[in-house]
Amino acid sequence: MDYNGFKYKSNGKKNGVCYYVCSSPNMVCKGSLKRTNDGTVIECKRHIHDAYVDVDDRLKYNFRQHLLERSTSETTNLRNIYDEEAIRTPDAARVYSWPTAESSMRKARAKNTPVLPATLRGLGETLDENRQKYKCGNHQFYQEWIFDDQGKCHLMFGCPELVNIVVSSGGTELHADGTFKVVPSRPKCRQLFIIHLIIQNHSIPICYVLMESKTQEAYTKVLNRFKVIFQNVQPSVIMTDYERGLRNAFAITYPEAELVSCYFHYVQSLWKNIKKMQLTAYLRHNEHGKMCLKMMMVLALLPANEIEDGFQDIKDYALVNDVNMARFFTYFSSFWLVQIGPQVFSVYGKPRRTNNNIESFHNKLKDKFQVSHPNLWTVLGHLQNLSQSQHVVINQFNRGLQITRSVKFKYIINSRRIKMCTEKLTLGIITRKEFLLQCSYTVNGYLEREANWARFIENDDNAIEENLPMQLLNNNESDNEDRPNFAEDGPLFDNDNAIEENLPMQLLNNNAIPLIRDNPESDNEDRPNFAEDGPLFDNGKYKIIYF
Repeated sequence: MDYNGFKYKSNGKKNGVCYYVCSSPNMVCKGSLKRTNDGTVIECKRHIHDAYVDVDDRLKYNFRQHLLERSTSETTNLRNIYDEEAIRTPDAARVYSWPTAESSMRKARAKNTPVLPATLRGLGETLDENRQKYKCGNHQFYQEWIFDDQGKCHLMFGCPELVNIVVSSGGTELHADGTFKVVPSRPKCRQLFIIHLIIQNHSIPICYVLMESKTQEAYTKVLNRFKVIFQNVQPSVIMTDYERGLRNAFAITYPEAELVSCYFHYVQSLWKNIKKMQLTAYLRHNEHGKMCLKMMMVLALLPANEIEDGFQDIKDYALVNDVNMARFFTYFSSFWLVQIGPQVFSVYGKPRRTNNNIESFHNKLKDKFQVSHPNLWTVLGHLQNLSQSQHVVINQFNRGLQITRSVKFKYIINSRRIKMCTEKLTLGIITRKEFLLQCSYTVNGYLEREANWARFIENDDNAIEENLPMQLLNNNESDNEDRPNFAEDGPLFDNDNAIEENLPMQLLNNNAIPLIRDNPESDNEDRPNFAEDGPLFDNGKYKIIYF
């Protein structure tokens, strides 16, 4: 406490009166005062020294108090708090450095942070005793803890009111995935499992589950409880990755729903195995081998009953062009064709082929926490705030506001190309092999970023993997998300009318696509490569490409 230029520390409280004594660090001073119930301050004993007039001490004291206040009231990284305040008050930071401040800030935060439970069960018991701790509006955010038959515990969080609003707004498409990046450091758990519903081409996270296990049994237990708690959720389409236990659990819990797999995870898996087999250097210098890989990546765009024949077309292409990828072909046949099955990974005719929205959401969580495994209470507090913020998003939807950025033109081009090739294949205008060759260009952006062929052409495989760029593009939130640019990195839907509305001068027809030329010199690497597609007409502002 400061009063009349003197610093005091508390010396106790009696009958509502607070007593203070001098806290001078340089001498023993018996100066004291008391503060009554009505706030009146009465000096009791005089000081043996003069009042403080040191400007640096005053700056340091006020700066430190503000740092401690923010440390106890926020979950922001302590170093970030210090840096932000140092920018605001550079004169104070000049006399109070970060190494000096860190210890006090950590102690202040630890003093106001509850003890961490050792297990998820302990956390569940703690939350059962204090259900009002985490709320979303007037509703409990924490739901219950779930035990599976293996003794593993899982905690479910979600706002019933938010779920009701999303379902009443037409949310029948469900996306689900888990992330390990942001699970708390303690108690130990395997993942944070998140369920989203899609409305107006935007995903709304509605349920969060901290899980100790990722088995099919664990997923089934969790989804059964989710179905009981949120009975009005009746998904018609469910999109997941290729995790077998998760897919089987959804099939058991919602047998009437259509299960769809994420095209991005398919493409990503193929590329990871190319690196694992150390084929990146070979493909970097072999154009026919590179084309084989790209055609393999777009196999999933074929109807399920044509994928095996399409795979044979690719092997024939490799044989004719002397491409040595036998080991990779064996992997694809044994895993994707036999274990997974074409009917699972085919995305032919699907209006939505990827769950970019979930990957984007995971990266936002990681950016928010700024550490890989944040404090448990920080995680729960942020999830609660996220749930509350979704009410605002839905209110904005209801008022007709635009929530996300407009889709970039290059993504519309990619999506349109796939749709046009699919229509031509269906009508018999192009063969299956021609379909694969034409669609192969849609994965150019992904491979260029992942392999970095152009920039690091002389590097070996290890160097390439160390320098892999993570410029992961999101289709509806940010340009810095954990998702590369490839086939369906555009609209979350594939709708002719929506695409037509975004094209300038209505140039689209059955055999032409316009490309914006506002800055052709700087935009070449972002533009799909249509060089081999046929005649090219250049009218100055647009390039019209005929198929």
